[in-house]
Amino acid sequence: MSKPKVIFASTLLVFLVGCASAPKVDISGLELKASSGDPQAQNDLGSHYQFGDGVDKNFAKALMWYEKSAAQGLPLAKANLGYMYDLGLGTNEDDSKAVELYESAAEAGSARGMINLGSMYVAGTGVEKDYIKAYKWFDIARFLTQKSSDMDVKWSSRGALDELSKFMTKEQIAEGKELSKEWLSENQ
Repeated sequence: MSKPKVIFASTLLVFLVGCASAPKVDISGLELKASSGDPQAQNDLGSHYQFGDGVDKNFAKALMWYEKSAAQGLPLAKANLGYMYDLGLGTNEDDSKAVELYESAAEAGSARGMINLGSMYVAGTGVEKDYIKAYKWFDIARFLTQKSSDMDVKWSSRGALDELSKFMTKEQIAEGKELSKEWLSENQ
C-alpha cells in the first residue's frame, strides 16, 4: 500500500478556522461582547485577529480570544485553538496540545475538530498513525455535515474520507465505520 499524500494538510489548512469569510462586522461591538464574556463573540474576535479581518492580524490576540472561548467550552474555539498550536501561530508549535484540543472539540461534536483530529491520525502527528481512527472521525464529520450549509467542512470531510479510503483495506474501512457508528449511537 502506498502512503497518503499530503493532500490532507493542504486541503485542511484552507478552511478549518471559524469565521474567516464572514460578512463585515462591527469590531468594536464584537470586542464589547467578547470582553463581557460571550464565548461565541470571543471565538469570532479570535478569528478576526487570526486573519486580519477588520483588525490588524495578530496571532497573540487570536490565541488569547480562542483560549477564553475554549475555556468556556465552545467546541469550535477548541478546534481553532488546536489549530493555533498545530501550526505554532501566536505560540510554540505543540502537536500534543493540538491533538488534545482537537479531541475535546471532536468529542463535543465539532466537525472541524473531527477533521483536524483525523488528519493528525493520518499523519501520525502528535499521535500514533492510525488510519482506522482517522476514518472514524472523518466519517462522523461526514455524517454530521450532511445538512450543513458550511460547504468547506462538508466537502473537506468527504474528500478526506475518500482520499484516506484509497490507502485502507476493506477490513480497516469496516472497522472505522463500526467505530463511527458506535460514536454516533452514543452521542446522538
